[in-house]
Amino acid sequence: MFSLRRAAFALTLFLTAALHAQTKCPPLPEGTTCDHYHYHVSVWNIESHTYEDIATTRQFVSAAACDKTRSAALRENAALADFIRTTKIDTSMVPNRFGDCHCDRTEEASSTGFLNAKTRAAQLRAQQDAAWSLRERLLGQDVPGVADQLNSLFGHPPVSDRFLRETMPPRPPATTSVRAPATLLDSTIGSQTATPPIAASLSLVPVPVPAPSPVVPQQTPSAAAKPPAQTPDVQPPTPPPAVPPAVVTPRNQ
Repeated sequence: MFSLRRAAFALTLFLTAALHAQTKCPPLPEGTTCDHYHYHVSVWNIESHTYEDIATTRQFVSAAACDKTRSAALRENAALADFIRTTKIDTSMVPNRFGDCHCDRTEEASSTGFLNAKTRAAQLRAQQDAAWSLRERLLGQDVPGVADQLNSLFGHPPVSDRFLRETMPPRPPATTSVRAPATLLDSTIGSQTATPPIAASLSLVPVPVPAPSPVVPQQTPSAAAKPPAQTPDVQPPTPPPAVPPAVVTPRNQ
């Protein structure tokens, strides 16, 4: 009997997980091309045991990128709900309901699915309240594997290149006012031939400019102007001194 009830409960949870979010943006008019996609999600609040419809979700540049992220989020949320039930944290835990990917028209003022700033803030607050309530339940239980479930709860940080390729940045709100074209300012002060008043009251005085002094070129001494080279005086050779003749003295016989 107990096994039949458990099987029935598991079947009910499976069917509930297969359900889609009840809300969806209206379709585009004929001939209009969509350039940003998203999906709605009904978030289960573990405290109030109610669903909160959230349409303020991430935008994607293509339906394929939206479907890829939606499938990953659906698997992680189903695993989180199963973890909470099997660990007896809350046996009444059910997964979120994910809608199909479609064109996001929540920013178009002419659309019936338009969401103003107040509604967007309220939906984001409800989504964060449900996530933080679930976080408190997980941290309050001494159960192994809680850290991995917290990562799936708040989402993994997207890779930089994938984030730039798949995520649409928020677009500025459309304005009905038309900005006037820029015009050049008139920079003409007055007539270009007329003398300015401040110049008319001044008298001009000639200022003498001294003539430049003549530049005398420097003359280089020529070869003729050079003094003749002096030859050294040659002294005559000095004769040797005269030797007196020898005197011979006769011997006595």
